[in-house]
Amino acid sequence: MPSKVFAKAKKKSSQIVCKAALERFKSKVLSPINHNRNGRLYSAISSSPKVLLPALSYDGLPLMELDMSNVQFTLLAYALRNQSLNNTISQYARTIKFHTTSTDFKKFSYLAAKGKLYEEVQNYVGLKDRDTAKEFMFTMIFGLPKYNTSDAMVRSLFPSVNDFAYRFKLKLAITKLLLTRFRGLSQIYSSETS
Repeated sequence: MPSKVFAKAKKKSSQIVCKAALERFKSKVLSPINHNRNGRLYSAISSSPKVLLPALSYDGLPLMELDMSNVQFTLLAYALRNQSLNNTISQYARTIKFHTTSTDFKKFSYLAAKGKLYEEVQNYVGLKDRDTAKEFMFTMIFGLPKYNTSDAMVRSLFPSVNDFAYRFKLKLAITKLLLTRFRGLSQIYSSETS
């Protein structure tokens, strides 16, 4: 593709993205949405192009970008440590009596809070870069296991956290499956009795 054609397409694409982001922001659609591929949350602001940030304000104050390393894992560790909180993760941790005293959980929690989790995984597994380590961690917590040597090494680094994530995802999947089946059965029943 010639560079002029690419530049024109990129400019048009950027204009469309900027316009969509401004519309979401203007209509106050700010609640985060879950990205299906990686489990991360995105909002009208976080998914806006960087060039828009200086132009946005809240109550007359300019917005600024704040990036916290390992935030999802820091929040997970917090929810697991504070099982009296009223959220799904803390409640499930309490139900299964998740122990926060294990060495691997303490290490996971410490590394996540310090923003060093991906580097530890990268070094432990011998991965080529930090982004690959990040992908492995997101897969362990939010995705399906890949069942290869590197994946197994990551899971073995934090076995209690991996076990919790696996059991939690399984519980959610079973609950979702049962609800789907129940809805299906109720639809069949209501159509049969109508």
